[in-house]
Amino acid sequence: MIKLFLSLLVLSLTVCTVAQVSTFHPSTYYGLGQCVMTSDPVQHALGNTSLAFTDSTYINYGDPSSYHKIADGYPLFSFQLHDQYSIYNDGQSTANVNRLGIHQFALAIPFAKRFGLAFGLKPTHRRDYEFGDFELIDGDTLFYNYRGSGALNRAYVGASMQILKIGNLDWSVGAHGGYVFGTLENRRSASLENTSSGGVALQSIRVRGLDADFASSLTYRINGNNEINISQTYRPSMTVDATYRELIYFTFDVNSSNLANAQAASFTDVDGIVSFAERISTGVRYGYSFTRTTRKNKTRNSKLDFVFSSEMVKDQNLRLSDNFDGNQNPYTSDFSQWSLGVQFRPETKLMQAAGKTSFFTNCSYRFGYYQATLPVSGEITGSSQFGTTFGLGIPLTRQRAISSLNIGFEIGERLDTYGNAQGGGQRTLKQQNYGLTFGLTVSPSAADRWFRKRKLD
Repeated sequence: MIKLFLSLLVLSLTVCTVAQVSTFHPSTYYGLGQCVMTSDPVQHALGNTSLAFTDSTYINYGDPSSYHKIADGYPLFSFQLHDQYSIYNDGQSTANVNRLGIHQFALAIPFAKRFGLAFGLKPTHRRDYEFGDFELIDGDTLFYNYRGSGALNRAYVGASMQILKIGNLDWSVGAHGGYVFGTLENRRSASLENTSSGGVALQSIRVRGLDADFASSLTYRINGNNEINISQTYRPSMTVDATYRELIYFTFDVNSSNLANAQAASFTDVDGIVSFAERISTGVRYGYSFTRTTRKNKTRNSKLDFVFSSEMVKDQNLRLSDNFDGNQNPYTSDFSQWSLGVQFRPETKLMQAAGKTSFFTNCSYRFGYYQATLPVSGEITGSSQFGTTFGLGIPLTRQRAISSLNIGFEIGERLDTYGNAQGGGQRTLKQQNYGLTFGLTVSPSAADRWFRKRKLD
């Protein structure tokens, strides 16, 4: 099993380095592009909540204070894929886009009952759009093409520790230390009708630097059936090094990336910094465990979880330093999001009930809703998003170990308003999203338990 863990880890590293996470929207032209939500299939199905929900068979990488709560001696490896189909409509035209990308992978290792470690890689920002336009100049048609690509990724190490346990009260803390890296690019081209020659402008930002976030979690078991958990994470404002480059050139084929025959008009290469605003997230979970009797007089140990989370970023301003080109516009408003989720587990004691319950009784059922006010940039004057989510958790029991397959679905909508309202040129872009997140969590069997003390005769 340990060899399997290491093989999956190497495979994920290889795939993540070449995978393209994507979003299609002109607003990603500005700043560092869209911020990737911190949610896996479980959180995705619970309304994109990122805190408070913990389980011994689940890695909540949004809350670094939870890693030690995994079953002692049973590390977990988690791997996730995300696919999203979007329909864009601005009142004049419609576009359909489908995108698939690796969301993240993580390995969490609990030890000594009070401690936990985690390692992982995930995208933090992404830029992927393509759209075109044209205009008539002296009887000739001039075509424009705008394309963005790239992503920023975060390789991180996390640690958690239970620092206090008094009766039914449990207090734990945790932190992440990470390295943010990646390159984002904007490409603009202009060419006349019936010819591929024209001008191209390439703008890229290469980012690298350290970051960190901190978490605290408080759990109180009211009695044998009720418990409440409150978690909070804090990421301080910080700056990372960055390099901005811009190349403007003429070429005989604007659709080719080959610069061998290009005639450069200008080149800019400037070092600077990127500033990230501080981020505060809060989550609350209430769990209710109960015993029920089915119509066939079978006893079931069931549980209901209600989860709420909110996130706030004051002045969501991914500011570039003044050394950079003025086209790299900052975001100019706050970011806020709140989420609600409900999970129902018909049977929680899967090992004891193995072979006595049906497939549907063993599964976890999740539902959620979220609403967000997004930061704006450039000509975007207002941006909001909301959606309904649902999902399923399928346990994979093997030799007294529980791995799981989790699936999250989303039906959501995003509205962006742009243009000048006073001049009558204000327009609205509607984005209808249909998302699917797939995740596999692998746990070793009882025979492969890690950090087990062995006794010698």
